[in-house]
Amino acid sequence: MSKRPESSRSEYWVGIDIGGTFTDIVLYDAGKDEILAYKTPTPASTRAEAVLTGLRTALARHGAKGAEVVFLGHGTTVATNALLTREALPTAVLTTRGFGDVLEIRRQTRRNTFDYYADFPPPLVPRTDVAELDERMDAAGEVVVPLRRDEVAETLRSLVARGIRSVAVCFLHSYANPAHEREVGEIARACAPELLLSLSCDLVPEFREYERMSTTVINAFVRPAVSAYLSRLEEGVGQLGIEAPLVVVQGNGGLMSSETAKRQPVAMIRSGPAAGVAGAAFVADLAGQKRIITLDIGGTSADVSVFEGETPSVVRDWEVSTFPVKWTALDVRSIGAGGGSIAWVDSGGLLKVGPDSAGADPGPACYGRGGTRATVTDAHLVLGRIGPDAVLGDSLRVDSRRGYEAVGALAAQLGRPDQETAAGIIEIVNAAIAQEVHFICAEKGLNIRDYTLVAYGGAGPLHAAQVAEELGIGKVLVPYWPGLVCALGVLATVPKADFAMTHLVSLSPDEPAQADVIKGLFGELDLRAGNWLREQKIPSRAVRRSWSLDMRYRGQNYELAVDVPATDVRIDALVESFHRRHEEAYGYSSARGVVQCVHARLTIALEVDHPPLRQRQPVGGDLVAKGQRDVCLGRGHKVRPYPVYERDRIPGNSSFLGPAIIEQMDTTTLVLPGQRAQVDRWGNILLEFER
Repeated sequence: MSKRPESSRSEYWVGIDIGGTFTDIVLYDAGKDEILAYKTPTPASTRAEAVLTGLRTALARHGAKGAEVVFLGHGTTVATNALLTREALPTAVLTTRGFGDVLEIRRQTRRNTFDYYADFPPPLVPRTDVAELDERMDAAGEVVVPLRRDEVAETLRSLVARGIRSVAVCFLHSYANPAHEREVGEIARACAPELLLSLSCDLVPEFREYERMSTTVINAFVRPAVSAYLSRLEEGVGQLGIEAPLVVVQGNGGLMSSETAKRQPVAMIRSGPAAGVAGAAFVADLAGQKRIITLDIGGTSADVSVFEGETPSVVRDWEVSTFPVKWTALDVRSIGAGGGSIAWVDSGGLLKVGPDSAGADPGPACYGRGGTRATVTDAHLVLGRIGPDAVLGDSLRVDSRRGYEAVGALAAQLGRPDQETAAGIIEIVNAAIAQEVHFICAEKGLNIRDYTLVAYGGAGPLHAAQVAEELGIGKVLVPYWPGLVCALGVLATVPKADFAMTHLVSLSPDEPAQADVIKGLFGELDLRAGNWLREQKIPSRAVRRSWSLDMRYRGQNYELAVDVPATDVRIDALVESFHRRHEEAYGYSSARGVVQCVHARLTIALEVDHPPLRQRQPVGGDLVAKGQRDVCLGRGHKVRPYPVYERDRIPGNSSFLGPAIIEQMDTTTLVLPGQRAQVDRWGNILLEFER
């Protein structure tokens, strides 16, 4: 952690995270060495204005001027939302003749092998907007059919005349030779400059046609919405007098400039959850917890991520709304289980929760904004975990009567008591979260009992203790500001980018000259990284580079990543490393198998200054509860009085035994009977079962 910036004037570092329910803003005041916070509900339709209004209010509340902001970072779900809601301007695809049906054919695998009636959602771009061109490369990158410039120009003009705003260009084997795609870009700049072009050779220069085309199409599909959103933000922050450039959190947990984000918005998918993982890792490291499972429960979903060792898990091939994405991102799994998730009764009379959410508008019934259906938040209210006079976020006062009415209506439909129904809602959510965590750990071969559960988001600390108990996890870490961890993560992360290219070659220890081929691939990736760095315009001390190869045995269809020391590429060492990696992953290796290099990869990260996390000044005196509240822990439990503590009034380094309720501006924490709460010097709470 770097020293705080030295300055003769006030300086503020600002991190913003906009979620489906709340917009969170964290300001680090370098002059006073403290972190300030602001939280406001997110309107469904005016997200850019919500950010600007919240930022304006937060600065004014703390007496800060726009010109004093030296860093402005943003985590957002705008790209994901545009994709999931399909709210986008008309998009088209240009591809090689004969390959226009790739999006329709897709992969024929199904999530449920035995569900013959399962249907895939329609492609993001209808077949009528997929144009085929006469051109072709072979797998070696040799031209088979040359590109006709007149045909390209005519097609582009036709697309513009039909109202197309964004175009994905994905030609066969362009990863081996991008010349034709680049030529389309030149023609478009000359005859149709209003089009936003996404070239697969720039985004995903890797083989596997469907995944490459899907990723390029996603980028083109969300690009107009993301560009408009970021442009409006830049205009608005400029009007506030902020001169610091806007940087955006990527799905890989790193930062990038807004210009890069406008060009490659696919990198922003999972931006919000990735910021949360970065913030959780930052807080956990300060608290001395290295092996962690993150649990972020917001208004619409629960996001879970498991660290492999002391680093977050990453994926390079994943799906969003059944569409494959070939892009490096943190391995964050989401389920529809948030504070606003709606409880309902299915046709068989069974209680279900989610995935539909009340969001922020109208929100849960207890928000008093017109919501009438029972949600997870309403269930917590009925069980006494949220007080009847609570203030959620910064100004949202609970309407307990409406919350009770919503749960009561659902209970009447089930023929069950109100508290039993509310307890059932919480049980369903906790079971779904625990199942997802268990599945991820089993998939990765990790012992779940070796980890600490880091709970954040507005609802995370309400569920964490019971989820940990169900999973057998002994420790739960609740950060000082759980509801603002995603915004804090924006301040804690660094600019980062991943680059890859396909080059299929068999590796043999008898041919050491192949090391020069690998070094050549790394050199090409380094040139691309240099172009990316020049676009960022972010001050840094140094650039860290990490090299790897995706390798497999010949005949296999999936690869394993093997780290490579770029300064000492030795084929015999690479082959031996792959054998060991294969043994670890699958329990066997083949000494006689032919080892292939499939992809070369480079990850770069910039070393930049971070604002330090303020060390909380301990509150003096004894631990005193502000009162008691009747709480029901669940079905089969009697209602019993729980002491209620205000988080800001808990003495530093104090320790107490549950049960207890801990209230604060951005969340409520449930401490179970037999669970000890230990407060560290940063104000984080570590919950441990004494048994």
